[in-house]
Amino acid sequence: MRHEYELILELCKFVHSDKERIQELLNQRPDMPLVLGNILFHRMGGVAYETLKKTDLLSATNREFRNTLEAIYTSNTEKTTAYREALSLLSDVFSDIPIRYAFLKGAYLCSIYPVGLRTSNDVDVLISKESTGIVSERLRECGFRQGHIRNGVFVPATRAEIISSKMNRGETVPFVLDLGKTHMRYLEVDLNFSLDFQAKEGTDSVEAMLKATIPAIQTEKGSLYTLSSEDFVAHLCAHLYKEATTYPWVAMNRDLSLYKFSDLYLLYEHRSINWKLLKQRVVELGLEKECYYTFRNLCILYHIFDDDMEAMLTGLSLEDMSFMKQIYRPENKTYYQYDMEYVDWFFCPDRVSHLKEVLST
Repeated sequence: MRHEYELILELCKFVHSDKERIQELLNQRPDMPLVLGNILFHRMGGVAYETLKKTDLLSATNREFRNTLEAIYTSNTEKTTAYREALSLLSDVFSDIPIRYAFLKGAYLCSIYPVGLRTSNDVDVLISKESTGIVSERLRECGFRQGHIRNGVFVPATRAEIISSKMNRGETVPFVLDLGKTHMRYLEVDLNFSLDFQAKEGTDSVEAMLKATIPAIQTEKGSLYTLSSEDFVAHLCAHLYKEATTYPWVAMNRDLSLYKFSDLYLLYEHRSINWKLLKQRVVELGLEKECYYTFRNLCILYHIFDDDMEAMLTGLSLEDMSFMKQIYRPENKTYYQYDMEYVDWFFCPDRVSHLKEVLST
């Protein structure tokens, strides 16, 4: 492993930081532009700043490096305030809606992370496929329009795009509201009704998760529902695995990002995971591969050695481990495989060029 990669990963350990190791790596005169570029690419600028500040090592980096991280941290702090205000707005939208729903990922995690470390660009909501019409109509009534933000400008979605997304991606085209705020011009809401890369997959798991939602997201205007503790972790695993192992995401270089692993690192370090209950729920939901892939690679990236986690992973009883290095291309039902260590794969700038076809069906 390049020492630059190790430094990046050490700077991501904001809960329990290893000051001595970070200092050792800085003393090796690493390529700091490479380190900074990767930190920003993986949306970990606020985290790296917090780690360096916490370990009193900000002064050990050059001015351009630490000033950039500080600017990101300051911006993140302001964005978090705007994001929480947006959640309050959405609590009005969902206050009396007659369906089960669960706000995902950042909507809940923004209240757990220290302010300034993580931001979200959108809000993800899990619903059943049958509920998309009700929620879509409610959002339109509140001024949301379907489309995309391109170069800072809202571009309405075509009818074909709206139909295609719902039929093929397991989610709707984003619903966008122009807030006009400095740090959050647009509020984007993504409605998800699948845990897989296809709309027809994972519906049983979605329904099971929606039956166990809890009102755990507190806003100034009321509570919003999210998934139960075990389901929240299982969903993070499923979402990460879906993107990390699906060819189009690899081709766009959007398949892997440290901030997604950071979410699970945070929950792990805060002892928010009951491994026995998680294993039971993962098996019930049929997400054994997703869970194993995510936590095994979390251990690699964050150098985690945990007997309880290891017992849970071993207990998943997966015999064929080829999925750990496989990428699936849905459009032609083709599998590809890579042959390198996970850290090297993670930081590889052109992963798709290292794939070799291994199976077609």
